[in-house]
Amino acid sequence: GIDSDRDMLALAQRFNREGQGSVQYKEEDMMHCSFPDDCFDLIFSHGVLEHFHEDGVVRAINEGLRVAKRYIISVPTIFDVSNNLLGDENLWTARKWKRLIARSNGKLD
Repeated sequence: GIDSDRDMLALAQRFNREGQGSVQYKEEDMMHCSFPDDCFDLIFSHGVLEHFHEDGVVRAINEGLRVAKRYIISVPTIFDVSNNLLGDENLWTARKWKRLIARSNGKLD
């Protein structure tokens, strides 16, 4: 797992230890990863991309697809909102997310 926020990494590592997990964490900027091209089979992002503006979403997808073959995202939309919002989420429609993915190097499966 990666995050640019050390406090979030520490929290994730604590949960991992408590759950007796084996996840490895690294402080990284998802827009400029230090990982080589195609080094992962899959990246999963949950509750992250909706916090970026449109160009940031496209850049994040492109960087993810540089280091992985597949990039799976989970984001809230204006039709399916959880109670865990922070207030700065972009609650876009599925159509808008599809347009952003089309602007990137990604494709929908």
